[in-house]
Amino acid sequence: MPSDGGAAGDGMVGDGRLGDTGGADASIDASSTCIAMATQTFEQHHYFATGNANWQGARNECASVGGHLVKIESPAENAFVTATFTNSFFTWIGLHDPTSANVYTWTDGTLLGVSFNAFPNGVPPLSNGDCVDVGTNGEWDPYMCSYSGHGGVCECE
Repeated sequence: MPSDGGAAGDGMVGDGRLGDTGGADASIDASSTCIAMATQTFEQHHYFATGNANWQGARNECASVGGHLVKIESPAENAFVTATFTNSFFTWIGLHDPTSANVYTWTDGTLLGVSFNAFPNGVPPLSNGDCVDVGTNGEWDPYMCSYSGHGGVCECE
């Protein structure tokens, strides 16, 4: 499985970007494309919103240009994403429970750390869906991955 958690048959090849052949030029072009699409910058990371899609669709949109669904690593970044991208809706982030075992991981494969999370009371709930979104109040909420009523936030580094 690719390091970003893509599954066989999901259209991802190489390091997880759609259409990537694994060559260095593809990586440079994809990263440049992602940064060029960014509409916001925070702490040297670049961000843009996807269209409405289910979690995997939002993830694929990010990956197709060399980005990934946002990995929120601090209260400041969470506040930025909330203020900039949630408006009056929820938005997908790169956290999910791919095995439905209440073990949350980011799309890069790292486990949800103990240093920061924005679940209510700081405690990840039992997964009632396998994907996580952030609401207008900045709290994270596990939700059905198949829901396609809102978009996600892509991050380019």
